[in-house]
Amino acid sequence: MQYDNLKWMNEDNTCEFNISVTEKGINISGIEYEDNEKFVISEICRRGRIIQFTSFLPSAKYIARNLLYIDERDVLFSETLSNDYWIKAESEDKRAQFEIGEFYYKFAGGLKENYKAAFDWYCRSAMNGNKNAQVQIGWMYWSGEGVRKSYKKAAYWYGRASNQGHPFAQYSLSVCYCLGRGVAKNEATAFYWAEKAALFEEPDAILALGWHYHNGIGTETDLSSARRWYLKSASINEPKAMFSLGQLSYDKNKFKSAKYWFLKASEYNHPRSYYYLGRMYLEGKGTSKDMLSAGICLEKAANLGIKAAKRLLDSKKFKAGQGGYGNARQ
Repeated sequence: MQYDNLKWMNEDNTCEFNISVTEKGINISGIEYEDNEKFVISEICRRGRIIQFTSFLPSAKYIARNLLYIDERDVLFSETLSNDYWIKAESEDKRAQFEIGEFYYKFAGGLKENYKAAFDWYCRSAMNGNKNAQVQIGWMYWSGEGVRKSYKKAAYWYGRASNQGHPFAQYSLSVCYCLGRGVAKNEATAFYWAEKAALFEEPDAILALGWHYHNGIGTETDLSSARRWYLKSASINEPKAMFSLGQLSYDKNKFKSAKYWFLKASEYNHPRSYYYLGRMYLEGKGTSKDMLSAGICLEKAANLGIKAAKRLLDSKKFKAGQGGYGNARQ
């Protein structure tokens, strides 16, 4: 099977189109597309169950060394994978093995065959020491994607990658210890791995470390350190960190600061921030009493699943002063 001139029918066999590689890019049914990786992949996938494609062009060549597709018999074709990559992978080149696994995984199209192929190649790469492959195996076991879910095996592979300094693996291993999934629950160990990952700038770990210090999980409660890590997380636009900064201020009766952070988090539609803002407007904390704003915020929080907001909206306290809110809604 040649990859430079393919004819393809979409799933319901209503549209036939050709794919070919040209000097400028990819030609799909007579329309020339430049070597734009993201666009070309989405365009091909949009027209049929095509999972990957091949191009001679430098950038496209990186993302698509193989054309995998399903024919009318639901047969998976993969004969066009670059010989160089197959040769390297079969020679136990862990990077080539990982890349092949990535292609199968990212363009799996929901097909079990592709997830299995991805898992098999990740395993070969992981056994050869590729920490990225080890993380992927950990995630597949954690999520049950393509394999039977196993927290124990997920923790094992996260552990192997963590010992090689992979930040996301370290954060994930921290979660395993914190929840007691796949390993015995150990909050001190959870804190240890979260801190390691945060120091390597892993975004989720930065937020988690603030949470550990805030709640005294696996370490002594240290609100100063919690605030420092929350600020770092908020600086990369994490609304949960913004909300937590608001909580820290609220608990110290620093309501103006609390309002600032709740408003920042609400820009990201953070449910509990709406709830706290509603309470503050209702009670006049850090702001003048404003029943209209209180009602709007509480209603948003309730619609986002905050049951306490619904109870407050139905409370006598709110109804006693809701005139402004009720009139504004009419």
